[in-house]
Amino acid sequence: MKVSLTTSDYYDYYFNPVSIFEQEITASDQGTFTGSIPLKNLNPGWYEVDIRLDEEIIVRGSFNVETYTKPAYKIELESGKKAVFAGETVKFTGKAAFFEGTAVPNLSLNYNGSQVGKVKTDDKGEFIINLNTSYDGSGYGYYYPTHNSIYAVPELTEEGEIEGGASVMVFGPKVVMHTEANSEGNQGLVKITANKITLDRINNSTAKSDQDYLGDLLASAEIKGRIYETIWEKIEKGEIYDFINKTTTKTYDYKEVKNKIQDISVITNSSGEAVVQFPIADDKYYTVELELDDGEGRISKESRFIYGKMGGYPWGSSSDYYHLVSGKEGENSYYKVDDKVELTMMKGQDVELPSGGENKYLFRLAQRGLRSFKISDSPKFEFNFEKDYIPNIVAKAVYFNGKTYIESESSSVIFDRQTKKLDIKIGLDKDSYKPRDDVKLDVEVTDNNGRGQKGEVNLSLVDEAIFKISDQSVDTLKDIYTTLNSGIISTYLSHQYPSEYSPAEGGGCFLDGTKILIANGKTRNIEEIKPGDEVVTRDGVKSAKLVSAKVIKTYKHSVGQYLVINDKLRVTPEHNLFVNGRFMIAGDIKVGDSLLNSKNKWEPVFSIERQFGKFTVYNLEIKDKSTFFAEDYYVHNQKGRELFADLAYFGSVKTNSDGKGSANFKLPDNLTSWRITYQAISEDMGAGNGTKPLYVKLPFFVDVVGSNEYLSDDKPVIKLRSFGEELKEGADVQFTVKAPSLGIGEQKFNKKAFEIAEFNLSNLSEGEHKITITAKSTKYEDEIIKAIKVYKSRLTRKEANFQQLTTDTKLTGSKIGNTTLVFTDAGRGKYYSPLVNLSYSYGDRVDQKLTRIKARELLDKFFGNQDFLQSEEIINGANYQTPEGGISLFPYSDSDLSLTAKVAFLGTDNFDTNSMKQYFYKVLDDKKEGVESASIALSGLAALGEPVLNPIEYLLQIDDLTELDRLYLALGQAYLGNKEQSREVLKSLLESKGEEFKPNIRLNIGRDQDEILAATALAAVLAAGLNDDSAPGLFGYLQQNYTKDILTYLEETAYLTATLPGLPQINSKFAYTLANGKRTEVELKNSETHKIVVNSDELEKIKFDNISGSIAVTSTFDIPFSQDDIAKDNNITLTRSFSVGGTQKMDFNESDLVIVTLNYNFGQKSLDGCYQITDYLPSGLRVVNRTYSRTGLTYNEDIWYPYDINGQKVSFCTYKGPTLIPVKYYARVVAKGEYKAENALIQSMQSIDSFNISDLQKVKIQ
Repeated sequence: MKVSLTTSDYYDYYFNPVSIFEQEITASDQGTFTGSIPLKNLNPGWYEVDIRLDEEIIVRGSFNVETYTKPAYKIELESGKKAVFAGETVKFTGKAAFFEGTAVPNLSLNYNGSQVGKVKTDDKGEFIINLNTSYDGSGYGYYYPTHNSIYAVPELTEEGEIEGGASVMVFGPKVVMHTEANSEGNQGLVKITANKITLDRINNSTAKSDQDYLGDLLASAEIKGRIYETIWEKIEKGEIYDFINKTTTKTYDYKEVKNKIQDISVITNSSGEAVVQFPIADDKYYTVELELDDGEGRISKESRFIYGKMGGYPWGSSSDYYHLVSGKEGENSYYKVDDKVELTMMKGQDVELPSGGENKYLFRLAQRGLRSFKISDSPKFEFNFEKDYIPNIVAKAVYFNGKTYIESESSSVIFDRQTKKLDIKIGLDKDSYKPRDDVKLDVEVTDNNGRGQKGEVNLSLVDEAIFKISDQSVDTLKDIYTTLNSGIISTYLSHQYPSEYSPAEGGGCFLDGTKILIANGKTRNIEEIKPGDEVVTRDGVKSAKLVSAKVIKTYKHSVGQYLVINDKLRVTPEHNLFVNGRFMIAGDIKVGDSLLNSKNKWEPVFSIERQFGKFTVYNLEIKDKSTFFAEDYYVHNQKGRELFADLAYFGSVKTNSDGKGSANFKLPDNLTSWRITYQAISEDMGAGNGTKPLYVKLPFFVDVVGSNEYLSDDKPVIKLRSFGEELKEGADVQFTVKAPSLGIGEQKFNKKAFEIAEFNLSNLSEGEHKITITAKSTKYEDEIIKAIKVYKSRLTRKEANFQQLTTDTKLTGSKIGNTTLVFTDAGRGKYYSPLVNLSYSYGDRVDQKLTRIKARELLDKFFGNQDFLQSEEIINGANYQTPEGGISLFPYSDSDLSLTAKVAFLGTDNFDTNSMKQYFYKVLDDKKEGVESASIALSGLAALGEPVLNPIEYLLQIDDLTELDRLYLALGQAYLGNKEQSREVLKSLLESKGEEFKPNIRLNIGRDQDEILAATALAAVLAAGLNDDSAPGLFGYLQQNYTKDILTYLEETAYLTATLPGLPQINSKFAYTLANGKRTEVELKNSETHKIVVNSDELEKIKFDNISGSIAVTSTFDIPFSQDDIAKDNNITLTRSFSVGGTQKMDFNESDLVIVTLNYNFGQKSLDGCYQITDYLPSGLRVVNRTYSRTGLTYNEDIWYPYDINGQKVSFCTYKGPTLIPVKYYARVVAKGEYKAENALIQSMQSIDSFNISDLQKVKIQ
């Protein structure tokens, strides 16, 4: 079998992931396998692992690589009640302890969330917080129940991020209304059911879910309210002018006009029910506000909306769907082998379809292909669940009513995997261990009947502190028996009336009602999305640009549980969400994490609930992008799992026929609780898993708070402290510190138990150092060695190198890190995509129409794309040529001189050439026209073959010609054959006005980007005609940047017309061999690229052969730099500031939460597209991953979250646009001292040459 590793950053031309690591593995005789993937040289990010048998993927998983600092200890909080009514006081009890159980006494904590304050742990590490809840009667809708939370963090600095939190459900009124609103004809209906609220089941843990709080029905209760009628009034506010299409469009504001039309008063019947009914109009919508008094002055409020026909959906109501019903629910909905399955085809919730007569039914069973079928005259279908159907069989029905065929939803009949659940017992030879102890671990595996099972048990021991950063979820039984799809690719119905419903099948992740952002900026329920619909997503993980993407498949499935995140996102635990700048599974999310919304803002997670039962869920498959927005949160359409390092042991134990086995291993130095995660598989595919702690502790130990890396200019303070179950309050402790490589002999500090000793480091030298810290108290002693790295600088920037590929090519790249290699067709193929884009240029301007026609002709001539001629377009030149012979932009506009010349550059097949010549000569004869007009007219005449070389060369002798005049005249020279003098003009312009933004070039002529692009476009046409080396770079700049009020379509088409005939026609091919001997053959067609990432060793040893055609290779990598040795692009600027509590400052206290602000700006001549902003935090600060636990804010629209965190390096991506939003993010203080704040940098993702930095700063923490 082959293991391949890919990452979201690397995709080929067709969005297929590019493998960055491969390995062969062998399965055991039981079919199990283990392996490892080296994380060295992997950048932080999301990686996917595929394990293939031949070409079939049999296992797919994912993991994150990230830099992190483990928390030294944990804070745990628990609320005294799970639910209360507002006004009650809730007692939260907490404890601070190391992971092996040792208490952290006398620890000062800050707490916030629903209440703010300070508290201190006692000698057992315990503390109490009393939360006072209050009632708020304002607002309508689902205000109650809400979640009140408390989060505790250490007041003073810690190296790792430490926090603890808990929440309580708070209910307001003691009554609740459940409402259903809809319209029937011209009537609006609101059905109401009123109940009392009881919290007993939630608090005694007998509730089915957190929503199980309904008490007795409320009879004879008065419900009051109001009905409002709303329309939108259109108000003209101004006009905007479109410089491209030369049109003026009115703009409007829309004012909501809301009028009360009726007061409501209804009384509930004996069943607690009431109905509100009222007439509605098609062009309005209505708001129904309802109020129910609980008898204690608290009002339960609900607000419902009803729309006229303008609010209806065209695909019908939920009662129109057809599906198969089994009659089983919840835990009883699964089947054992040989169980009888009984299905009935239904319409909607309760309409059973008819039997006999013309009614016929076709039932089908499938699993990765058709298994069986049956024809019947009854809607009922029975069969036995066979062993071959494990893990599931997909049933589907087709109903023929005598006129048309109707398909049902697919229904997955699922195996009861609990019959295969194994019981695993883990035994340890000690209750707790010391560092470096030997461990003997015994395993016993039994089935449901207690019989021993022969098989294999995988064991992993991971530091529990790692799971405080990001937890791990394991369900081996579920993974093995994951449901399979039907394998039916398509179906065909011969007699089909137009259908309003299209069923789907497969694995799903979101519950019905989940709002999906669609292409028109609105939302639609996920169950209403169909293949072919357009949804909105991000252009990429690192890009804030929103784009449309097509839904290519929908899925529907049943699950046993889901999560409710922030009271709105209902998602299964295994689904991938974009959290804290990376994808991770929903089951691993914690309160305080941040989710990304469609506005590129981070929303903290403030509540997570878990619901159990049987639920229908849905998912979407998105073409190319694989992502979309659900409830305005950025999500992936796949599931994944976390993988962690910091292992004490990883291996497998084989059990005998009695189900017993054992393992022996040695522990490392960590004082912690190791989480033993065990997963067992038996020979008959039974499975199970679980966890068990293994404690490693000492009666007395030393703890060190300090960073693992510093800059040589830093002056850090390291904190030393002592703990232990045998350490008593007031006991004397002596610390000794030595670090010979830093010139530190022995320095001693005397403190009392649990007190902090501070040690100053200065005169740090570049390199790796070891600091030995010893602590003594009475008969106890402990020593640890802390390794640190000292850098002169952390600053790196992107560098790119461009080479023509040959068999002798020696690639340039990183000497220590990874290098990205991108291979492109440097021949004819690289112009395929630009031609396709031009062939679809939209609009009725003459340059748009002519471009479409010429581009499609070029595609057919050079790429054989007949498809582009099927919608053949003809331009009637007479409509765009004025009586005087010039070309007009629109049929109704005047002649445009420069436009006429550019049309002449392309040829005049569609126009009267003689009239065009006369137009140019008339311009030359007009004494009112200046040199600029004469230069343009002469270039046009030259393109038409007129003998005007002498006047062109005469004008070129004039001293005060503008650069554009010289360009037009040089074009005229080239068209008339005087290419050498024309080349000299181009060379002179490139030397004086040319700017290189590798791999592109521009002429910096004019006041803004439009004028630069106009000049660069003319230069590209000239360079193409001269076959000059600058031509591809000039054309590349046009492709990477965007005009605002002009178009350069004609110049781009003229460039391609001149360039394509001189390029080889063959497709580019090559092969490369990596250091491991693996050889890969690649063919590049039609603008394709091939991308790989290599480490420094592979870069040195990569070999190329079998090269045909013209291939360019770009290597991109990070290089160190200093502020004194870079060329800055002054078209972009970046400044940085630090602030606390709204005040800018550079001196901080230990308890400060710092906001780092990065202000950037783009000049009118700056490059378009995405820019990467990278900040390097001072060594005494750390990025805050979970802002909610420290700020108590559920949402802060100003705060950004970096897409990449690599130690002190944090990276963001922003776009050049009309609105510039400063980058702001939180940082926390981790250590006292003085620290260098190295320059932040901004760099164009289009060209590494567009680059600038902020000023160097220093911060002080005391």
